[in-house]
Amino acid sequence: MLIKFSASAKLYLLIFITAASLIGLGLYGINDLKEMNENTRTLYADRVLCMRQLANIRYEYIAEVLPMARNVKDQIFTFSEAGKRVQKAQQIINTNWHDYNVTYLTPEEELLAKQTEAIKNQTDKTYQNLESILSKKDTLALSSFIRKEFSTEPAPIIVKVTQLMELQTRVSKQVYNNSKQIFQSTSKKFILLILLSLVIAISLSFYIIKNIKKLLDDRLKSNKIIKESEEKYRSLIEQASDAIYLVDHKGNFTDVNESMCKMTGYTNEELLLLNVEDIVDPNQLKTDPLIHGYHLPDRSLVRERRLVRKDGTIFDVEINVKQFNDNKMLVIARDITDRKRAEELILKEKQLSDAIINSLPGIFYLRNEKGKLLRWNQSLEMVTGYTAQEIEGLTVRDMIAPEDFEIMNAAAEKVFNDGYAMAEARVKTKDGAKIPFLLTGSPIMFENQLCLIGTGIDILSRIKAEAELRLSEQKYKLLFESNPSPMLMIAKDDMSIIAANEALTVLYGYTGEELLQMTVKELRPAEDFEEQLEIFRTEASGSTDLGVIRVIRKDGSTIFVHLNAHDIMFEGRAVRLALITDVTERLKAEEALKKSEANLQTILKTTDTAYALFDLELKAQVFNQKAIEFVKHEYYHLPKKGDGLVDFFPLERFPQFMNFTRAVLKGNNINYEIDYLQADGLVTWYYVSLFPITNDSKEILGMMMSLYDITERKNAEHDLKSAYDRIQSHINSIKDMAWKQSHLIRSPLANLKGLAEMLKEDPSDADVLNFIQNELDRMDDIIIEMADVSDYDTN
Repeated sequence: MLIKFSASAKLYLLIFITAASLIGLGLYGINDLKEMNENTRTLYADRVLCMRQLANIRYEYIAEVLPMARNVKDQIFTFSEAGKRVQKAQQIINTNWHDYNVTYLTPEEELLAKQTEAIKNQTDKTYQNLESILSKKDTLALSSFIRKEFSTEPAPIIVKVTQLMELQTRVSKQVYNNSKQIFQSTSKKFILLILLSLVIAISLSFYIIKNIKKLLDDRLKSNKIIKESEEKYRSLIEQASDAIYLVDHKGNFTDVNESMCKMTGYTNEELLLLNVEDIVDPNQLKTDPLIHGYHLPDRSLVRERRLVRKDGTIFDVEINVKQFNDNKMLVIARDITDRKRAEELILKEKQLSDAIINSLPGIFYLRNEKGKLLRWNQSLEMVTGYTAQEIEGLTVRDMIAPEDFEIMNAAAEKVFNDGYAMAEARVKTKDGAKIPFLLTGSPIMFENQLCLIGTGIDILSRIKAEAELRLSEQKYKLLFESNPSPMLMIAKDDMSIIAANEALTVLYGYTGEELLQMTVKELRPAEDFEEQLEIFRTEASGSTDLGVIRVIRKDGSTIFVHLNAHDIMFEGRAVRLALITDVTERLKAEEALKKSEANLQTILKTTDTAYALFDLELKAQVFNQKAIEFVKHEYYHLPKKGDGLVDFFPLERFPQFMNFTRAVLKGNNINYEIDYLQADGLVTWYYVSLFPITNDSKEILGMMMSLYDITERKNAEHDLKSAYDRIQSHINSIKDMAWKQSHLIRSPLANLKGLAEMLKEDPSDADVLNFIQNELDRMDDIIIEMADVSDYDTN
């Protein structure tokens, strides 16, 4: 079986067997080492650690728990110290015992551990009693505890823990023996496997070496045969008429024959110093570069190249490239200059023929008597949707609508009988569509057979145009007659009315029949005839605005109409199509508006109120003379259209004014008073009104401002207020004076009342009368003083 393998395959097999043996030995060894490692881990985790835990338990019982009662009695430790040491020992014992129980226990060990657990529980109860005695410091109870619990025999718990420790030793020895057996078994197996691998590898090596030696002998014989073959090959190459050369993977020449030297004009030595790119046309290299080392497995590459001779001439070659296993290329080159010239002549002749055929209008085709298509132009392919390859398998019948077969057959018979025929038929496209064509045909001899040469012109557009023209005429007539705007068609040569729609008859008052018997001159006043002629002389190649003219209606009334005209050709005659709009009412309204504007301008110019109209951006649009005077006087600025208030409005007042403006542009009216300090120190007052400007749709378009000088009124109000303040001051003074005088009069009057009572008792009392006279004189002085003060205040 190994004989069928090659030498390299056998070497790979040897390497594979060796590697597999080593890997097998390694895996087997790792498995046994893993088992030994597991034994070692078990020995440490389940035996060594357990031994230490049991040793700790035994030590605590022996050193800290069992002797503690006697140590207290012997006064080595106090009751408190002993209690603490016992508690600590109990914690260590419980912890180590718990850790021991969670390790792996053999069945024997598990049974012994359960026995130890029972004894430990009894011992724990005993020493709980000891802890209670120690905590109470009861000496008598301690002595009783010693007599009752302690004896010369070893404690049962110590005995059981010792048995567990001895068991650990026995189990550890057993684990050690298992590991020893595994080591001995593994060592023997390793030796056997190594010996077996060496036997197989050595045997296979000897066999492979024998095969390689035989292969070398065969290679030497092959080299001899190849050398003889190469000599024959060299002889064939040198004698070949085609140019042959070898190139390496970089394109460098490695060998050339004599024909290659003659073809290029180089010597053998010169070519061996060149790269193949050195003899290829540089222009072709730019568009079609060489690809060195191109992989061509088991096949040859045939293509054309342009080479350059040593003298610079360029010629065409056909090359056949074959790749060898050592990445060298064998190239056979043949000069095809003469063949290329012949092909170019044939191509030019065909191109000229195709150019003439493809330049023909519509479709062109050449068919024999059986209907087989021989030649055709590209228009036939474009019209039918068939490719050139598809058309080669078709006949004319395949491209004609079935319902037109008889027409085409009759036309073809007429061509061969009469020498010419013309017919309309529908050409069927690849997708089933049918296109009408005007087809013509004539007989011709082509390639020694009687053929029919035919042409076709697509008449679908003509048919569509005719249909569209009819439809357009119908639409035009309908549009003209049903148009709501008055329309009139007038002949330009004699100004006669050719057509008028219903809207025009309603406007002018004539019937349609009456208008068709008239000229447009009869619809105009006689004095407008020259103007009418001038309008008709005006060219209206497009829609032309001819302005407003006067027209006389049938009832004799005159109206004004706006005229838009367009000169067209209608039934071979120059015609003016006129669109007429009645603007009589609009003109009247414009005249009334002009009068209204004139009146308004008069009012604005003569009024004492300043008016200004602003747009939404507060740009001035319209203002009167009074507004101009106001701006010049207060802002030292000559206003013009487009001015913005922000350009000259006082900054300190602008925020408040903008608040007013926003309110106005929301539809509100604003009124307020404002003062301006003049250079002479006087103050000028204005009454300002702001209100929105809206259209019929209540849309706000801007703002109107009016200012009225109210300085005189404000001054009068100020004077009136001043007078009122003075009168009020006088009234207050009079009140004060009256109060004072009344106070002064009240004193002598009271005295007079008292004296009068006294005089009633004794009318002859002179002293009383004297007192009365004095008080009367004092009242008289007071009244005179009041009169003097009143005169002074009034003045």
